[in-house]
Amino acid sequence: MSTTLLSLPIEILQDIHLLSTSEHLPISCKRLYEIYTRTTTARYRAEYLWRKYALKDQQWTEDEEQRRNDDNSIGRTTERRRKIRWDAILACPACSIEVLSILRHFHSERLHSSDQRTVPKLKLPGLPTRLFKALSSEPSTGSNSKDLLNQLDQAYRYIQLLLTDYGASPDKLGGYPLARSVLSGNVPFIRLLLNHGARPGIKDDLVIMVAIETGDLSLLRLLIEPGFIHPLESSLPFKDATNPVNPLLLHQNSSPKIQSNKKIKLDDRVQITDQMLEKAIRRKDPKMAQYFIEKGARPTLETIRLLESL
Repeated sequence: MSTTLLSLPIEILQDIHLLSTSEHLPISCKRLYEIYTRTTTARYRAEYLWRKYALKDQQWTEDEEQRRNDDNSIGRTTERRRKIRWDAILACPACSIEVLSILRHFHSERLHSSDQRTVPKLKLPGLPTRLFKALSSEPSTGSNSKDLLNQLDQAYRYIQLLLTDYGASPDKLGGYPLARSVLSGNVPFIRLLLNHGARPGIKDDLVIMVAIETGDLSLLRLLIEPGFIHPLESSLPFKDATNPVNPLLLHQNSSPKIQSNKKIKLDDRVQITDQMLEKAIRRKDPKMAQYFIEKGARPTLETIRLLESL
């Protein structure tokens, strides 16, 4: 009787997958997909990602550096640096919070030295776009709504972890994370990104233009004014950023407690432009138009005529 791939024990199939580091093997058939999604542990997935995106690239880096060392003068030493594709690792759905914690341990082991001060802190690039996928889904009733709520909660916690513990930049990908959050109107996500330095003014004020399209003046003010509190944030008492959040129902927020007895005037996050005013007028939104005028935008003759017709 001939032996087929599907007839092999699960342990051997997992070894084959780890050795091949193939992303195509688990999706080659339904049976293999079930095996690799239901029988693998977080440790296994971390090892797979490490083999695929760290060990292989490390071999290339060592070979390339050896060539460079041969070209250098004798006696000159070059410190070897690992080239780990963290952006590719984070983009994989298999890289959960638990898996990332294990990968962080792998990274520390590889850089271990007698002096721990020489081990650089792990700093990851931008936020993966997959974490914002749930923002494009529409909530419904029943189990689908509950599943969406869980997805949003997990995505929020993951984003918060990357921003606080790994120094990820919220402005990578041209400000996509903030723009996507504004487009969906998700206040907790917006507040989280703003609190960690997201800039609404990058890419020619793209995020502000998206906010104008939503027609939500409170959302627009949240992006522009550092001290502004969105009505959905003030509906309940403030809680610390580390507390759980309900991103779907918007019952909680991620901002720290704000002292009400002292108010400090802060500069706006963006410079108000005439183009913002023109866009608000063309949307026939008099409240936004008036807001931009009060902020210093200067209407042209054409925008004045449009404003008078509102």
